[in-house]
Amino acid sequence: MTTRFFTAGRRRGRWWLVTPDGRPFFSLGMNHIDSASLRYPENIHIWRERFGASQERYYRVTHDAVRRYDPNHLLLGDRYEGKAPLPDEVLLAAAPWVDVLSFQFFAGPEAIVPAFARWHALTGLPLLLADASRPDGEAYAALLRSLRATDSCVGWHYCGAYSRNRTRKRGFRQEDWSLDDELVTTVTAANRETLAWMTAGCPN
Repeated sequence: MTTRFFTAGRRRGRWWLVTPDGRPFFSLGMNHIDSASLRYPENIHIWRERFGASQERYYRVTHDAVRRYDPNHLLLGDRYEGKAPLPDEVLLAAAPWVDVLSFQFFAGPEAIVPAFARWHALTGLPLLLADASRPDGEAYAALLRSLRATDSCVGWHYCGAYSRNRTRKRGFRQEDWSLDDELVTTVTAANRETLAWMTAGCPN
């Protein structure tokens, strides 16, 4: 059977990946190449000469593909890990092709705010806190106040915080799906404070 797509299917009792022309195969591959050794000071020339343009090409191709079908699409970029090493070259390669830089950053405002200031100074782009530490009412309110005071920050998105699990310990809903009333009350107050700030201060 010929299709237009690669698929997965069973043949003689086992699973295979299957080519568009119906041939089963067992996939062997390499997920990624760790380029860290090429960014050591003594090797950085190799990185720049051989791979310096690869990041720019990735962001440009992604930008063009999205905008081809949705010219008004807001590009929030990749979600970088704020506490992991990140070469400036990657952010500079992304900057012409995204609208916002997005960072997952599991830390408090004392680490996030200066890091955001540095990345904004480097690229000139606004930043989104795309995920942060587990929900905690007072810490949520304190971080939100700090982000409002950071002119380059355009928002904060939580990831996976809606329901509590046994690792994260907190969530807007408990394991039995009941609301964590204390957390909801504190976060609601902080969000309403942010709404009032936006209403008073956002230009039309």
